[in-house]
Amino acid sequence: MTFSKNRLLDFLFGCVFIAGIFSVLVTLPLWFARKHWICDLFTHFRVQYSLALLCAALLLLFSARKKFSLLFLGFMSFQLLGIVPYYFPVASSADGPLFKVVLANVNSTAGDPDQVLRYLQTTEADLVVIQEFSSRWGPLSEALSPTYPYQIKEIREDNFGMALFSKQPLFSEEVLFFSAKDIPSLSAEIQVGDQRVFVLATHPVPPVSADYTLARNRQLEDIAFFLADTTGPVLLVGDLNTSPWSPVFKDFLKNSGLRNSMKGFGIQPTWPSVLPPLWIPIDHLLYSDPLRVRDRRIGPSVGSDHFPLEVTVQLP
Repeated sequence: MTFSKNRLLDFLFGCVFIAGIFSVLVTLPLWFARKHWICDLFTHFRVQYSLALLCAALLLLFSARKKFSLLFLGFMSFQLLGIVPYYFPVASSADGPLFKVVLANVNSTAGDPDQVLRYLQTTEADLVVIQEFSSRWGPLSEALSPTYPYQIKEIREDNFGMALFSKQPLFSEEVLFFSAKDIPSLSAEIQVGDQRVFVLATHPVPPVSADYTLARNRQLEDIAFFLADTTGPVLLVGDLNTSPWSPVFKDFLKNSGLRNSMKGFGIQPTWPSVLPPLWIPIDHLLYSDPLRVRDRRIGPSVGSDHFPLEVTVQLP
């Protein structure tokens, strides 16, 4: 009986050791994320790597392989360098009008329109951005029109349709194209207090191949330089198909001058809603000065593979 129990413990510690080594190995591609699209995919799971390394380090303290605990803790510390700063509070002013934005990637084919409608009727958002807006989501426009009479829609049967629903009048509405993949973005100006805020909603293609990754990167690069030349307060809203840890995302923030609204609110994953172990934050609201973020949270499941994103911004 004792022999069997020892063998079982050896097996479990062996599995933990292998999981820790795997988490170390998947850290290595992070240094080559700019070189190859597959390496870039490994950048998105830093939270998962950190948890695996922590569990492995703690459990191996009670095994014959305890010397590996320090190795795992060292690599975990490296992963945490990209996570912990999001939990540091960001200083912001206390005065000025508030403006709530909701982003919902509803899933063009499998989402539940009734569930999304019930959710949006309770959010009290000033602006709603719907992504993957196909013809089956058309009735949503009419149902929301009493609350959101100002609407811009780009209906498509692929995954790149989009709509803006606003309580306030929209100015300078435009459909923009930033990439060779012919993917639309929607732009408009919205009155907040005594100023207008420029809003751009975009949804690049997912990085599922070298070509798609290049198209995503080019679209984000073009948008970054476009927004850098935009005067006044700016909001960028969308499923960007990248996480904050990708060098593509970091370059985007640098080139556009925008800030990540997740700073100060911790890691808030939005996808894939049905696979919690793989949750990563790919739905974003980015903003420029003088805007500030007063609240940021993830909404409930609405029958999509994405959770909604709710952000309240303030214009000092």
